[in-house]
Amino acid sequence: MKIIYGICKCGCSKEEAAIYSKGYKQFCYWRINRENSKLKRDQREPGDEGTKTKAPKKKRIQTKGDPPELIKNKRELRDKKLKYHGYRFCDECKMSNHSRYEFHHIIYRSEKPNHPRLHDKINLIDCCDECHDKFHQIKASRNNLVLERGLNDVFGQDVLKG
Repeated sequence: MKIIYGICKCGCSKEEAAIYSKGYKQFCYWRINRENSKLKRDQREPGDEGTKTKAPKKKRIQTKGDPPELIKNKRELRDKKLKYHGYRFCDECKMSNHSRYEFHHIIYRSEKPNHPRLHDKINLIDCCDECHDKFHQIKASRNNLVLERGLNDVFGQDVLKG
């Protein structure tokens, strides 16, 4: 569905309406809503949503089921990086051309589930999908991070993988 701006021809007499053009039909948002409210969902043609397209959602940090401390630390780390550098990038490969970044627990939640410092900033790393998958596939790939950040002193020597 293409959007153009002009005078509506559906009879609503709006001068400057957003005109939604689908093929040869042109109609305004008011008419789309009026007509679609009459039709039941199963009567609509496939692919014809007939409603205003939603604006893309602002990217947010996934928070479903996360403890408040983790949510707070993720936001602070992301905001600090954006404020200092102006963009996000992977802390592991240092690339910024990825479409998605995730915060990864260096010491996994499953390893030390009740540890009081599990969700600390020192245990989180902002990484791209590829590096995130690498951390999960090859657990020994995190050993340098564990030693650099001193996580073996915080969580115990058993977190170093061989």
